[in-house]
Amino acid sequence: YDREQKYKQMYVDDLEKATEKGWTEGMEKGIEKGIEKGKAEGRAEGIEEANRDNARKMKALGATTDFISQVTGLSSEDIEALL
Repeated sequence: YDREQKYKQMYVDDLEKATEKGWTEGMEKGIEKGIEKGKAEGRAEGIEEANRDNARKMKALGATTDFISQVTGLSSEDIEALL
């Protein structure tokens, strides 16, 4: 009977350790993915803002809306809204 209890306790202990390890690894992976997603979104926002800044500068220099759209990828409507 004592041996059975000992094995049951060892099993419970192993499950607890495995659960904790799985939780920790899951959290670490989740954090890594969140950081990667945040970096990607930040880069995309930075590129978009740079395109808007460049559009403003090109328009101030007399470039056409069509040309600015071709260079920056912004729509004509977006370009006109910036100015």
